[in-house]
Amino acid sequence: MIAPSAPSVIETARAEARREGKNVLVYFHASWCPWCGRTEKLLNSPEFEPKFDASYVLASITVRERDELRKNENAGWEPVMKQLRGTAQQDVPLLVVIASDGKKLSESVVAKGAEIPSNAGFPRTDDDINQFVTMIRKTGKAFDATDRVNLKRYFIAQR
Repeated sequence: MIAPSAPSVIETARAEARREGKNVLVYFHASWCPWCGRTEKLLNSPEFEPKFDASYVLASITVRERDELRKNENAGWEPVMKQLRGTAQQDVPLLVVIASDGKKLSESVVAKGAEIPSNAGFPRTDDDINQFVTMIRKTGKAFDATDRVNLKRYFIAQR
C-alpha cells in the first residue's frame, strides 16, 4: 500500500480539526530517528496522550526514509516542510501546529540560532523546552498550567 501524500495527510487532518474544533499537530518523523522515538513516547504517554488528543488532530508525516523504507514516506513532504519550517533546512523530529484553516500557529524549533541539523523537535536545552511549552500554551487547549509544568519536568528527566 502506498502512503498518502503529505498534502493529503494535512488536508484530512484539517477537515477533522474543523469538525472537532481543534488545531492540527503536524509531526515530521523518520523510523531511524531516535529523537522521533522519544517524541512518539511523549505523544503516546498515559500522562499526556489524552491532552494531545483533546487539543490536536495529529498529521503524522514520514520523511527522509532510507532504502526499502523509502516507500513509507509521504510523497510531497519536502515542499510542505519547507513551507511550514520557512527554510529548506530539514531535520526531524519537527512539530508544527497549524489551525484548521492552515495558518501556522507555532512550532517546536527555537527560531533564534537554530542550526540544522539539530534536535529540531524533542526538547533538551532550556530554550528548546521553553519553546515547546510555549507552543503548547498557545495552541493546546486541554493543557493547563500544571500540565505545562509536568511537560517541563518530563523533558528535563529525558536529558
